[in-house]
Amino acid sequence: MNSMNSEKFIKLDLFKVAELKEGFVFAGKIKFEHLNKICKFTVRSVEEELKNENFEDFLDDETYFQRRTDGKRIKALQEYLFNSMTKNAESNSMSVFPSSVILYNQFSKTESQEDLEFEREAFFVKNPNHMDIWTINIPNHKGVTLIVDGQHRIYATKKLYEKVREGNADLAKKIENLEFIVTYLLGYEINWAAKIFIDVNFKQKPVNRSLYYDIFGSFPPNEDDDEDDNILKLSHDLCVYLNRDKNSPLKSMIKMLGQGDGLISQGFMVDALAKIFSSKSGVWVEYSNDYQKGGRQYLILAEFMSAYFSAVRNRYPSSWPKNLPYTSGSYRNSILCKTTGMGAYLKLIVDVFPLVSNNGDMQGQIEKIFCRISDSEAQKLFDKNGEYGGAGAAGLQSKLYKRLKELYGLAEKSLF
Repeated sequence: MNSMNSEKFIKLDLFKVAELKEGFVFAGKIKFEHLNKICKFTVRSVEEELKNENFEDFLDDETYFQRRTDGKRIKALQEYLFNSMTKNAESNSMSVFPSSVILYNQFSKTESQEDLEFEREAFFVKNPNHMDIWTINIPNHKGVTLIVDGQHRIYATKKLYEKVREGNADLAKKIENLEFIVTYLLGYEINWAAKIFIDVNFKQKPVNRSLYYDIFGSFPPNEDDDEDDNILKLSHDLCVYLNRDKNSPLKSMIKMLGQGDGLISQGFMVDALAKIFSSKSGVWVEYSNDYQKGGRQYLILAEFMSAYFSAVRNRYPSSWPKNLPYTSGSYRNSILCKTTGMGAYLKLIVDVFPLVSNNGDMQGQIEKIFCRISDSEAQKLFDKNGEYGGAGAAGLQSKLYKRLKELYGLAEKSLF
């Protein structure tokens, strides 16, 4: 299976492995010189600022799904690659990187270069000389191909190539001809490739839940999604909005991707919100159903969540963190905005939400409930050394939730 270059397309002769509802799967090999021309290196970033501030504008913001590149791993791969290629003159992709990289391109149904309207879409045609081989035509443009799996290997090769290109022409040429085993996905939507990434990186090996939810929740609902899929997506959208909207009381308080500054993790927040959307709760079920159908009723939830936590902040200023950045080290004395306190108040939403009308001042309505605990009483209740000041385990969150229900005079029935 040889790959060859043309002016507009890189042509790869690959085996067709499967034809799926979402796209096509091919397998074979590809030279680094071609990977270097077409691959796009991506990362899900917590630093990216959004231009828009409405809840709708937070949806589907980030379309890529790679983890942050590990510098130590890149360096180790470069050393391994350099040693392998300099010690063994016959070394090639099969002995250096025996596992397959997974690549993705958008797919065009055209079967000719002349009919191709979009310069970023690939197409394939049957190879007349080989029964089981198809020729994949990849537009010869930088960044048209996404790396679903293998980004570290490809990036390490790229960095080594850039280091030796000027001073070691022989090694540079050898790297250009280095062949990677490849699984090539040609599909219609990028969320299909993201789901493949999830299958490879989360179901086969453990990676943090925050990254999982960040990737999975970034794609809009479709008719093939089940109830749990839509609940996670909508929970993710609310979480991102609360952490990024400039008027949100929780702005910058959530550790997106489970990393960096913040007091609670994205994974914890999405888990907690998903329970409110579940059929067991029954409180937000209609909103997840409407969301799946393409409706807009769910937008009221962003307003409610902002009002809800603004009410908590206004009623209990002594227990609320004062200054950015929010870190555990600068917020030592209270558990209100840590896992135990936030977990209890997220559970309490199932009791408060039915009592609040969206035809008036939601925050004011909620504060009338929360005023039953004074700021000084809350300071004692949420004290780090108090009854609920241990590690934020689920049992402790439930215990605090039941206590809050009692103090607020809410219904006795507990869903948690």
